[in-house]
Amino acid sequence: MDTLLLVLGIAAALLVLNVYRPRQSLGISAVSFFLGWLVAELAFFGLLIGALVIGWALGAGPDAVRAQVGVGLLAASWTALLVYTIQAMRGAHVFERAVTEAFGESFAKHMAKRREAGLDEAPSWQRMLRPFSPHRATVEAIRGIEYKVADGVSLQLDIYRHGDAPEGCPVLINIHGGGWTQNWGDRTQQALPLMNHLAEHGWVCVTIAYRLSPTFTFPDHLHDCKSALVWVRQHIAQYGGDPDFVVVTGGSAGGHLALMMALTQNDPEYQKDHPGADTSVQGCVPVYACYDFLDREGHQPNAGMERHLRTVMKLDRSEHEEAYRLASPVHRVHEDAPPMLVVQGELDTLIPVASARHFVSELRAVSREPVAYAELPLTQHAFEIFASPHTEHHIHGVEQFLHFLYRNRAGLGAATARTESTS
Repeated sequence: MDTLLLVLGIAAALLVLNVYRPRQSLGISAVSFFLGWLVAELAFFGLLIGALVIGWALGAGPDAVRAQVGVGLLAASWTALLVYTIQAMRGAHVFERAVTEAFGESFAKHMAKRREAGLDEAPSWQRMLRPFSPHRATVEAIRGIEYKVADGVSLQLDIYRHGDAPEGCPVLINIHGGGWTQNWGDRTQQALPLMNHLAEHGWVCVTIAYRLSPTFTFPDHLHDCKSALVWVRQHIAQYGGDPDFVVVTGGSAGGHLALMMALTQNDPEYQKDHPGADTSVQGCVPVYACYDFLDREGHQPNAGMERHLRTVMKLDRSEHEEAYRLASPVHRVHEDAPPMLVVQGELDTLIPVASARHFVSELRAVSREPVAYAELPLTQHAFEIFASPHTEHHIHGVEQFLHFLYRNRAGLGAATARTESTS
């Protein structure tokens, strides 16, 4: 038992240390991300398990030095994880500060009125204790709607809306991540907490599939996203959505595609199947996106991303810089970009935070619309996949941003009043 306690103590210390100091070295960054992500976002359960193990160890009365060292490491790790969890629970101010900086005093007054009316929700402990159950009782999911057939592939989308079948609601399109490639993600797995939350509060949410590498090559992915947007504009009113107010979001590779949709609005190069169609969006929320395929600022710590992008682009970066530049959101910024809320984790090992900061700086320098930037302290990639303190702050922060944006852009119509009364 003495050796077991020492091993458990060392393992707990290394796992919690990785939460605070994840590794970005070649070959271990993916492992560091995965372990840090699970420990951080399931911290409540880690604290419970840790408390049970410590209680068992103390009850056994460890006498050997190695056992005492193990118990000490377990206690220190548990305390560090508790501190992390407390800090994560206090993260609501990150989003509110970010959006206030972008919109100014008008947003601060808007939030004050929401609080006076009791419309500003607190994080839900119940959801965080059931992290893999994102569904809300009031939300209806309509799945498997085909929006396009490309190269023999049936591309489908799912719709989430309030069960009361509302009409004239603002629309959110979600693009899933997964490295633009097969087997790493699909539309049924990601952004479920956000879409269920928004649908419950008067939005119609659409999550889409698209062709994936290595079978397909960029910009096939973007062409499909544009096709989905065209389908939404033509058909979403049948499901209660307002085709004149559509915002786009996505995480990781999906965040990159969301940015490319926002930065190439109505560009005929990326909508050859839909010439003349309106592919503008009224807002964009990229979450831990890939901002620069060229990595000219040297933000990526190793060559892993460059190798991966070759499977997506089917081109060597050193020989085809222009193609990589055109696929990079940071090199596509312009003054007519729609309003954005960029969300990034400070300790993201897959998309370094420096690349997000650089993108925001470049966009703010030219955009005529507000650019909000929410950087979550001590936070990894994929932090909002399932319910956690970070997820709760994310879904409420994004809802606040989008609700305020919709009020400003669409006016206080019936659907806006509905979102306000239920938010």
